[in-house]
Amino acid sequence: MRWAYLNQGINFLAMVAMMPLLLRYLDIEGFIIWSIFTTLGGITLQLERAIQVVSVRDIARPFHAGNMAALEGVLRRVRRAYFTLSLAVAGPVLLCGLLYINFILGDKFNQDGLFDWVIFAGAYALNYYFGFYNAILLGMERVNIFNNVASITRLINLVATYLLLKAGLGVLGICVSFLGSVTVSCISYMQYANRAVNRYRAKYANKGANFNDAGGASGRRIALYTIYMFSSYLLYRGGLLVATALFDKNEVASYGLSLQVFNLLLLASIVPTQVWLGRLVRAISHGSREEVFREFCVTGIVSNGVFMAGVVVLWVFGDTALAIIHSKVILSSNVIMAALTAAFFIELNIYLAANFLVIKENYSFVAWYAGSALVGGVAGALLTFFTRNAVSTLILAPVLIQAVIALPAVTYFLLKELDISIGCAFRRLARVSSSRP
Repeated sequence: MRWAYLNQGINFLAMVAMMPLLLRYLDIEGFIIWSIFTTLGGITLQLERAIQVVSVRDIARPFHAGNMAALEGVLRRVRRAYFTLSLAVAGPVLLCGLLYINFILGDKFNQDGLFDWVIFAGAYALNYYFGFYNAILLGMERVNIFNNVASITRLINLVATYLLLKAGLGVLGICVSFLGSVTVSCISYMQYANRAVNRYRAKYANKGANFNDAGGASGRRIALYTIYMFSSYLLYRGGLLVATALFDKNEVASYGLSLQVFNLLLLASIVPTQVWLGRLVRAISHGSREEVFREFCVTGIVSNGVFMAGVVVLWVFGDTALAIIHSKVILSSNVIMAALTAAFFIELNIYLAANFLVIKENYSFVAWYAGSALVGGVAGALLTFFTRNAVSTLILAPVLIQAVIALPAVTYFLLKELDISIGCAFRRLARVSSSRP
């Protein structure tokens, strides 16, 4: 567990450290191109995470049962799933990126980014092709090895990115660094995973034939969770793709930077849900509604506290920090920053409720959330396209829809699962807030 927390800390600090490097060494066009790359790549990550959830659980079951025959069958299925995802990235995703860069960015930017995108998408395709070995390590309880490799390669990527940016290679340097770190991690994961499988095969050779796989992860639940992740990811980040086509470079770059900063704040804010997950699960298993409510509230209070503290630091010191590192990109206007504060505050609290509901295997909120996100995102894109007035409509329309539909809906399902009225919830929340966690 210590290594898992250390890896989380290293990954987060590496992401934070990467931001000043990008702002210091990339010009406005380069920063926008890289933001587009990460937005498109992040879309595929949502599907990869869903595949990993299924794969790890399916591998773990025959592994713990000592059933080598069943494990061989599961490994073949998992390999096919990751191979299919890799082909999708190397084919349709790569092509869509090339078309977007050529027809949207090509008319506005001096840098075309086509070769850079091929390297970037190729790194993702390579990562997913070898993602099969990641699932093996996690499913066969080689978590420490997985985390150690992830931490080391993240640091390699950070150092290599700095050196290549300093050498003046720009976005190409970042993509080459990313491809290099992915290659190192893939080779490492493959070696450790093959070693683990060979040892297990030697121990349980020819053992087991029939295996009841009914306890595997539900495909329907995984599909629902994937829909939630896609909707949440694209709700505001997808707006960057629209903004790039409609507005000037400076405004788009500022919006891209603001989105990345708030995304970092959100990632920092949800750390308590990961650190205290065990406490919440134990409370649920004990069946004490009072204990469950308390654990949920403590996590929520700390998460919201971290978010608001980060927002205050951003508003007070954000511009000063950018000036210190000689950033060529500035934060968005106060109106947009205020809109993003409201947007990510709402998304944080929806996530907290959704996280609890998923633990309880209650996915009733997904249809409401996805529908709200779709309506809000389309409304924002249409308003922005027809008015061509400001980036703020890309945020304000979804914020309004989420506040009116998604947040109340998720809150309703949360209160129903907790079996508590909203009035009682507020009174008990006040008691928890005034006591020591």
